[in-house]
Amino acid sequence: MNFAQPGRYEVSFPCRNPWCLDVSHPHPSCPHELLHQVLSPPYPPSVTAQRAAQHLRQLERDGRLEPVQPLDLRWLWLVPPVVVIFFLLMLF
Repeated sequence: MNFAQPGRYEVSFPCRNPWCLDVSHPHPSCPHELLHQVLSPPYPPSVTAQRAAQHLRQLERDGRLEPVQPLDLRWLWLVPPVVVIFFLLMLF
């Protein structure tokens, strides 16, 4: 028995996933099907969502969409000392 070459009677199932690059798989389900399900929503977008996306694209084209500013997190360095002080106050 030669394990280097595939068997003559291997069963392959045709792939029905339109986004998969393989023609067939050794098992009935496509292994890449879950990846596509994660990337696409499970339902078609509603009319309101389509209008909102269209409005956002129009604002981007017109240049009226302002960039989102990140939150100011300079106070975050104060959290560890406050936790230590609180812990010390709880001890005494």
